[in-house]
Amino acid sequence: MRLLEALESINNEGLTSFHMPGHKSGRLIGESLKLFLAYDITEIPGADNLHHSESCILDTKVAISEYYGSQLSEILVGGSTIGLISAIMGATQRGDEILINRNAHQSVYNAVELQGLKPYFIAPEFDERFGIPIGIDIQKLKDRIKSMIAPSVCVLTYPTYEGICYPIEDLIKVCHEAGMVVLVDEAHGAHLKLFGGPLRSSLELGADIVVQSFHKTLPAMTQTACIHFSKTSRLSDNQMDTILWHLKVLQTSSPSYVLMASVDRMLRVLEDQGHEYAERLKARIEAYYKEVSELKTLKSYNLANQDIGKIIISITPGYYDDEHWNCEILADQLRNVHRIQVEYATKNMCLLMTSIANEDEDFERLESALEQIDAEIILKAAHPDHQTRLPFGQVYESISDPGVHIHKANEARNMTRVKVPMSESIGQIAGEYVIPYPPGIPVIVPGERIIKESLRLVPETMKEIYILR
Repeated sequence: MRLLEALESINNEGLTSFHMPGHKSGRLIGESLKLFLAYDITEIPGADNLHHSESCILDTKVAISEYYGSQLSEILVGGSTIGLISAIMGATQRGDEILINRNAHQSVYNAVELQGLKPYFIAPEFDERFGIPIGIDIQKLKDRIKSMIAPSVCVLTYPTYEGICYPIEDLIKVCHEAGMVVLVDEAHGAHLKLFGGPLRSSLELGADIVVQSFHKTLPAMTQTACIHFSKTSRLSDNQMDTILWHLKVLQTSSPSYVLMASVDRMLRVLEDQGHEYAERLKARIEAYYKEVSELKTLKSYNLANQDIGKIIISITPGYYDDEHWNCEILADQLRNVHRIQVEYATKNMCLLMTSIANEDEDFERLESALEQIDAEIILKAAHPDHQTRLPFGQVYESISDPGVHIHKANEARNMTRVKVPMSESIGQIAGEYVIPYPPGIPVIVPGERIIKESLRLVPETMKEIYILR
């Protein structure tokens, strides 16, 4: 099946979107962009140039900067990945030390390898019920900085994939006191400014560089993102220039005008009706929680400091069974029976992502589906609660220990590798990445010693791994 045919087939399924991207199958993007081929042009007169913008693209970038309150904002057409790699490579010198939360996206690890950096990892704190990171302990951050010889840059992920907005402002202050530049992967936070309230963008909380994915939580097309430079940025002029140079080198010289147009359209929506849409969504999500609050076998959560747009669903203890009824099975049933696609699922939880493009009928379908599933489970005998929970905090603490890291990833890339069964890999040095997706966070990195705790995070389907010889 060719790509277009596959896309048409998926579109014809009529799925209700509780997953990325934020435009929910074209809503709020505007009728004109649906005729996207008319906008699929190149750098002809009047169309400006992304890499040397002087007119219409520049005006849009200025409008983005004004809306978000940055010193400078650059449109990205290669997703947050391009922004993160460019920022890390531009803000560091080859071989520098860099501080990273261990649950960073794979693009951060790729930048570390490309630049030959020496990473120091901080293990995040975890909610053990759901196996998700919920923040970083400030004392652990201080201790890790003290162990570094010449710390240069700190990379933090905020909010987390699941929308947890932990107290990042204090962490940024600690890093600044140590003379570090702070880069925040805010891929899941481009909408925070729209909603106001206590959960704020790290751009407002002191970060020097912030990278956001527009497409994840706002009505813009996939691949669209932005890199913001703070008005109080500690970057030197040379670092700033080098980051911008990397953006030109790593992004295509023929950026899609359709993608860029969707960013401009998204911004118009935020400027003109954003508050109205945000208030409507908040009210509808609150109504959702009331509607499903009486379910016996399924429970919906919005955790402390969690973005209201992210919904976690789990199975009530007493009805859970690792093999016969878990959240992966729930997600399959929502998709195959009720035509609802969640963002991702583990055995312990389903994550649903909403946006201002979701409509009442989406929530009505979800509520109806959950009520039907709940009634069906109640009719069956309750399953024994055999829920298996990994001690994620302990595991991530172990794989973040400096003693695990034997070689830099770029050094390991050039060493001899052999493939062995996963069961025989403990104690060996990894020769490849292991990156479960979602969420795209490496659990094994080339050059690391594979320990027993590492294997607890490896997907069961992975039977072999490359190790160094």
